[in-house]
Formats: sequence, structure tokens, C-alpha cells
Amino acid sequence: MASASYQPGDVVPMSGIYKIYHDSHRLMHEATLVKGARFPRCRQCGLRVKFSLARSIQDDHLIPPFQPTAILEPYEQEESGLGAAI
Repeated sequence: MASASYQPGDVVPMSGIYKIYHDSHRLMHEATLVKGARFPRCRQCGLRVKFSLARSIQDDHLIPPFQPTAILEPYEQEESGLGAAI
């Protein structure tokens, strides 16, 4: 059975170590993410980065919150622009 794939902005369903696959500019690497947070985006390939759970972690109170890195940054929803068109 293939593991589920997630993209930036999706809610992290389970605390754990996630494999991160970029759009050809970087090899796969891993990050620890906490349940309920949003999957981050890549500074270079943006929303084309994908995540899959490698190992779940039960004691998620020991996991620090996500911190931006040279590669990953927090996902922020883009403005729809509807308020500016008056």
C-alpha cells in the first residue's frame, strides 16, 4: 500500500518524520512535523514540493514547532485580491 502524499498548505494528519520530495532541484530529505500544523512550502519550488510520512511519533509534545530553514518556509495562504477590487 502506497503512503499518502501531502502538499504545502495541507494539515499535517499525524506527528512524525516526513520525507520531502522537491521538484528536481534537491534530493529527498526529512523533517519532523507536528499534527495540526500546515505542511510548509519550498523556497525554490514553491507548491510543487510533496511530503509522505516516514515514521509516526507518539510523544509529539517533545517535538519543537516548525522553524523556517534555508529550504522550507511556513505555508501562508495567498490573498485572493477580492477586497482590493472595489
